[in-house]
Amino acid sequence: MPNEQADETIWFLIGDAGHARLLSAAWNGAHARDLSLVSEHTHPESRARVHDLVSDDRGRKPGSSSVMHPGLDPKNDAKEHTAWRFAHELAELLEAQAVAHQYDALVLIAPPHFLGLLKSELGPHATHRLRTTMHKDYAWLDEHTLEHRIDELFGAPPPPR
Repeated sequence: MPNEQADETIWFLIGDAGHARLLSAAWNGAHARDLSLVSEHTHPESRARVHDLVSDDRGRKPGSSSVMHPGLDPKNDAKEHTAWRFAHELAELLEAQAVAHQYDALVLIAPPHFLGLLKSELGPHATHRLRTTMHKDYAWLDEHTLEHRIDELFGAPPPPR
């Protein structure tokens, strides 16, 4: 009797600060099969101009009484905060689904900065399932091209940690 490995469900989160897709695939030890979209998420605030996020009609942050540098607050950059919020929302989803045993392994693919935000927000169950990460900006790829890239990059499942 041959020693067959059972298929493993691997989720791929591919995204950036404004858009993310969660894909699922069954790995048979050689390549992904049945790659399918689990969910798609957008974060319009990440695409907004900083001015639209933080200023009132006089160029000041709401509630700011500063006369020297209205609207400037380097410790609380609005774009960074919106990216962090989106990463946090995605990480909460991944954690809840890990607790519910919806996937066996996780791969994160995102531009370097957003990938760092995502990893820092992952909960313990999602972190335990994290197999690998890739610094790639694939959020804009169409589904067919993305499937081809995943198969090129992950022709076999990443090794267990």
